[in-house]
Amino acid sequence: MAALACALGGCGPAAQGPAWGVLADEATVGTRDDAGACWVSPACGPPTTYVCVTADGLRSCSSPRTAAAPMWFEQVASASTATLDRGISVELRLGSGGASDRTICRSTVIVDEAARRQGKVLPPCTPSVSLTLGVVAPTLTL
Repeated sequence: MAALACALGGCGPAAQGPAWGVLADEATVGTRDDAGACWVSPACGPPTTYVCVTADGLRSCSSPRTAAAPMWFEQVASASTATLDRGISVELRLGSGGASDRTICRSTVIVDEAARRQGKVLPPCTPSVSLTLGVVAPTLTL
């Protein structure tokens, strides 16, 4: 009999090993990059950004938000403990999900035991950009 993983919203086939939820939580982008140029021209308003996470070769992205301090609190990926220990690729992208969108923060983040206990990780970005990812404990497997 196949194992089931259950969470809010229902149950489905369980992934290999317990899966941690990786969430796009919040970012600070401001209206200008490190060189002082506007992210959005000509008005220099708040940019539209979204977060992409690649774990075990699978890439998934959050929905776009338009704000200088966007907040998502949405699950972007699931990953095993071993995958988090190896590292996941994280991108903060400028745009609405198109092919020409620009990556404004990219890093590979190792989500170690301390980060998993704390429930968050802060990928390194630039002085004008910060990003917080949430880490949620594995769901119950029946």
